[in-house]
Amino acid sequence: LLVNFQGKSEFNINIVSVDKIITKDANGNFIESNGETTYKSNVNPTMINIAISTSRTNNQSVLDAARTIMHEYIHADIVRKLYSTSNIPAKLDFKTEYDKYGNDHGTMASLYLQSMKEALKEFNKKMLPNDYANYTNYYGEEPSDAFYEALAWSGLKENNVKAWTDLTPQQQQNINNLAARVTQMSKTANCP
Repeated sequence: LLVNFQGKSEFNINIVSVDKIITKDANGNFIESNGETTYKSNVNPTMINIAISTSRTNNQSVLDAARTIMHEYIHADIVRKLYSTSNIPAKLDFKTEYDKYGNDHGTMASLYLQSMKEALKEFNKKMLPNDYANYTNYYGEEPSDAFYEALAWSGLKENNVKAWTDLTPQQQQNINNLAARVTQMSKTANCP
């Protein structure tokens, strides 16, 4: 995801930490969010802004905080694909696909969930090896692909995207149970 904004990209990313991010949920209720990505083409057509909530990430495991950042970068990648004036291969196909799912979260659940799962798995193994070992010791098994996919659902299932609501209640519960395991992971990490 980050590579898409390096070099000749027409977009820049501005990522900041803020104390709290308050947004509206699907029902119009104000809620605190982990992060928010905004794009205002009329203000700065080359800038995508990402804000990360420190009040939320300070209470998350490192892996969950990394998931939040990845989630927000996917929002930025969607903006890049939808609003680029340069020649992005298959841009029209992406717009058609995006319209099928109706919004960013629906698009993420359908088109990005698997790549996010793989990115979380790689990040956990390479950047958080102690966490990976601690998970294995605590649960008696290595983190599974299903665990990483359950993490990737965070931020999507709360928005009742079709891919989530199409799952059976048992599938949803299994995902929630696996995702809850992230709370057992470390809240700090040493820089490599």
